[in-house]
Amino acid sequence: MEEYLHHHPHQVALLTLVVLWLIIINTYVGAQMAVAAAQIVELAANGLPPPQLHL
Repeated sequence: MEEYLHHHPHQVALLTLVVLWLIIINTYVGAQMAVAAAQIVELAANGLPPPQLHL
C-alpha cells in the first residue's frame, strides 16, 4: 500500500478530494433532512397534515 502511495501521489490526492467532497455533501444533505424533519414534527404538533416531501 505504501509503495502505491509513493508511486501514485496524484491519484491519492484525487481520492482524498473525493472523500472530503462526499463528507461535505453528506453533512449538507443531513442538515437539510434534519430541518425538514423538524418542520414536519412542528406541523404534526399543530395538528396539520405533513407536507409531501419532494426528494
